Amino acid sequence: MVLLAFYGFRGEIAEALGTGHPLRHVGRGISSVTSSFTYFSALVYLPLVDVTVLAYSSPLIAVLFSAIFLRERVRAYRWSAVCIGFAGVLITVWPYLHSRHLLSGSAGLGIGLALGSAIGAAFSAVQVRRLVQTERTSAIVFYFYAASMLVSALSLPFWFAVPSAAQSLALVTAGGFNILSQTCTTQSYRYGPASSVVIFDYATIVFAFVIGYFFLGELPTYEVYMGGTIIAAASIFTVLRERQLNKTIAAAAVATTDRV
Repeated sequence: MVLLAFYGFRGEIAEALGTGHPLRHVGRGISSVTSSFTYFSALVYLPLVDVTVLAYSSPLIAVLFSAIFLRERVRAYRWSAVCIGFAGVLITVWPYLHSRHLLSGSAGLGIGLALGSAIGAAFSAVQVRRLVQTERTSAIVFYFYAASMLVSALSLPFWFAVPSAAQSLALVTAGGFNILSQTCTTQSYRYGPASSVVIFDYATIVFAFVIGYFFLGELPTYEVYMGGTIIAAASIFTVLRERQLNKTIAAAAVATTDRV
């Protein structure tokens, strides 16, 4: 409802409904809903920041998917930085890997759900990259929420509970912020390759630190601090390296044009 009101205000409802690839939207919606469902489920078993770190290993998977499905060129420096980032993820979850109850306890289930969220997010990133080549941003965002609503409706006979007034307000607020997030994310894929854009998702780990500590009373372990620092450093290096390469390519193109 918030999204339709926003598009109605901007006069973009017709653009939001128009699409030439409905099945691609369905595929993107399914992978995104799977990612969201497993992410929220993982929060039942693990702290917020731990789930966030695991879920945001999706850039590692997205780089692989982008190279395979989109034929994007991924250079050695970015592969190296992503591998270092993955090492940071392993450091973060090291206390769980050391647990004797990893496979039989809730920690193992939480880690599996968080990694499932990462895989779903990676699939979604690759699909959005394909969609932005032919579809408008408003259509991509609209059909994402339409698919999410329909798939989520399957849970109504099993888990539906009438929310209180405070919960309803919280849900509407979360929906508004999520719409803003989806719109900005979709636009970012229009201007950059998926394997580079997804790297920025690592910044979410910083916000998970803050929110988990101040609002949920969760104090991260030193492994989380160490792993998060490594992940952030690898991400910043990747972005700076890609920017340097783009400038070099642009300069070479200008020089070639001048010679011609």
